[in-house]
Amino acid sequence: METAGGGWTLVASVHENDIKGKCTAGDPWSSKQGMTRAYSSLWENTDTYGLSTSAARDDYKNPAYFASDAKNVMIWHVPNGTPVTQFAERVLLIYHTESHFLQSYGGNLRYLFARNYTMQSATYAVDGSDDGPAIPIVWDTENNTTVSVTYKSSLKNVVEEGYIQFRMVEYATYIAAVCPGLRIKGQSRTYTESFCIGTTSASPYTHMSNDFAMMEQGYAKPELTRSAVMIFYR
Repeated sequence: METAGGGWTLVASVHENDIKGKCTAGDPWSSKQGMTRAYSSLWENTDTYGLSTSAARDDYKNPAYFASDAKNVMIWHVPNGTPVTQFAERVLLIYHTESHFLQSYGGNLRYLFARNYTMQSATYAVDGSDDGPAIPIVWDTENNTTVSVTYKSSLKNVVEEGYIQFRMVEYATYIAAVCPGLRIKGQSRTYTESFCIGTTSASPYTHMSNDFAMMEQGYAKPELTRSAVMIFYR
């Protein structure tokens, strides 16, 4: 509660329990097992899930995610299995926004997605024009270089560190909810899903449909794929 002046509330965590499992019971942010293209994802609905004390062991979402009138977002990357008493001690990356961007999107991420940047099946442009907002971040631990070195060097020309991007559209109109710590730049969309989380059962490729997209393909280092992405509001 001391980070960037304190006052932050943990509202959600995205945890990948099986990096090779696709649209399984452990991927509620992406699908809920067996769901089809006509679905409502956790990013857009008012379902709640999990416990705050287990936010590094399982997916988590509380009512503040969709009921808050917040201004900014903070993200922590916490290694899987970390007890709640050790979150601050073991966290890998912390960064937050300061632009009050949520006030332009209903005050929370549920409204950002449901009202402005749906994750449901649709026809999207793949030139970046249908991407959601990319919000500049302030680093509380580490810096842009830390994010950069966690990915393959061959892919770094398609991203720019120092942002959180929402709803990314990949070259096959596959979409992901959040690209933590960076934004996709330019019109090159090949493998951009490797940088983002919160994919969907509406993906044209079922092997991409899980909470952590294609990170298991080796594009991201294990530090990221084996850590929960915790979302805070203020």
